[in-house]
Amino acid sequence: MCTNRVYQLGFSFFMARINQNLLRLDGRYYYRQRVPLDLVSTLNRKQIKKALGTACPRQAKVLAVKIRGAVDKLFDSVRIVSNDNDKINELLTDEQKKLFENKDWKSLQHELMKDIMGAQGTLIKAKDKNSQLEKEIFEFEKKELEGKKDRAEQVVQNLSQTLVNMSSQSQSPQTSQMASEPIKKEPTKPFSHYVDVFYEEQRLDGASQEKLRHYKAAFKMFIFLVGDKAIDEYTRQEFLTYKKNAKNISANFARSDKRIQKCTIEQALKFPGDKYTQTTLKKHFNYVTTVFRAAAREVPTVNLSIYEDIRMAGRESDKRAVWTTEELQELFSTPIWTGRKGRIHRHTYHKGNKFFKDEYFWMPLIAIHTGMRVEEICKLRVEDIKEEDGVPYIDVTWGERRLKTLSSIRQVPIHPDLYKYGFQELIDAAKREKEDRIFFKLNKGTQGKYSEYYSKDFGAYCEKVGIYQKWRDFHAFRHTFASYLYDSTREILQISAICGHSAKEIDDIGNLKGKGFNVQTTDYIHIDLKSKYEAIKKLSFPGLDLSHLDKGGDR
Repeated sequence: MCTNRVYQLGFSFFMARINQNLLRLDGRYYYRQRVPLDLVSTLNRKQIKKALGTACPRQAKVLAVKIRGAVDKLFDSVRIVSNDNDKINELLTDEQKKLFENKDWKSLQHELMKDIMGAQGTLIKAKDKNSQLEKEIFEFEKKELEGKKDRAEQVVQNLSQTLVNMSSQSQSPQTSQMASEPIKKEPTKPFSHYVDVFYEEQRLDGASQEKLRHYKAAFKMFIFLVGDKAIDEYTRQEFLTYKKNAKNISANFARSDKRIQKCTIEQALKFPGDKYTQTTLKKHFNYVTTVFRAAAREVPTVNLSIYEDIRMAGRESDKRAVWTTEELQELFSTPIWTGRKGRIHRHTYHKGNKFFKDEYFWMPLIAIHTGMRVEEICKLRVEDIKEEDGVPYIDVTWGERRLKTLSSIRQVPIHPDLYKYGFQELIDAAKREKEDRIFFKLNKGTQGKYSEYYSKDFGAYCEKVGIYQKWRDFHAFRHTFASYLYDSTREILQISAICGHSAKEIDDIGNLKGKGFNVQTTDYIHIDLKSKYEAIKKLSFPGLDLSHLDKGGDR
């Protein structure tokens, strides 16, 4: 049982890497993989992108697995083979051209290699003349090229013979004399150097500003607690010190670079505020160890066993509250939904006789009737509003939006009450303005999200009107939707499909925890649009009166 569990975890991790390489555009799948920084100049490109020629996710994953294996071995070959070996360069290029004349599927990954060679002109670059290259460097060529085995073997033999000749030529008396002299070890680069390399690779790979900010926070805290030293000089005791102190540091302390520069660890431990959660500490620990694993490929003396079996511990994550119908009634009885002084934010919490159906009016309403995430709502486009067999729905898919998970790609039926409040007029207003986005007045924040400023405004608004509670924020509407929909339908499969939940989220949201449902079942069942629409029409909030929202208002 334990062995099976380990295998499942390993396979899940492997498939997660494959999913990161898949890109879906206009219904078709593409393979995308970044080129490691140390090979960018050699291959003359920052990333590899290849059309897979399929719209089937299952087939795309199969192709991605094969391409990933070929590309990884290609990168290894480029790192190992010698720079001065012009013979190998010419031989490999000529033979590869012959091997790629017949372009059937099975050489899709090899076609990809040919593209790389054409971009650079020469694929092979050296590090060490005296390195002994083994035949398995090109083993995948023999395995993958069905029907061309003899020719592939000939390539390997020619390469091997050339390498043997080169190796024998390099063993000159002068070389032997140099070998007898002690070799000075080059100083190992510090942890911060590999952090910069990792950070740049992630940036080139398209990581979001928010993700990059999390990386920076993790590395900054690690250096603060144990110091910035040569990557192969860290010990297990230092990792244990990091674990001990990290859980006692206030999350607010790390937000200021000045504090980190001026304060000692003892002062940091006394800084007030909530400590890091266990979830955050685990993420930070994973980011740090990822840098060590990447450095180990370049520095063999890096000891990766120093952090084995270390488990980060922190305070339990706070659970978001669910809005009760009484609290929702209180919210929708405030000036934004009853009449306010003006349109700008500082006037939204003052009572008045002006009624605007703008983003402040619509965002919470859409959230409690669809369960969508705040960023998904902020990025809603006119073209996302569709209809199929008489069912109006929101098409949540790739495009400008960056989705949280693959399960976030979904069709969300539009609750009839939203049209009663004027949802169609909202769409028509965006069309009249010739805007792609429905909430086109929302601007991106410093983290590249349209929801950044709105989320802060919503929190400030709740404080001003006196209904603010910690963890009862905008995202709590998503928990509220799932909870009330479950109470109305008892159909957890529909809830999962509508909300775009991952397996972990389903059993840990709102009041669904402990319902005894096997969340893995959702991976095998497809819920059609009509079934989801029938479920969402049953959604009700007993005791909530929103009849005052039916009246018209300015966009």
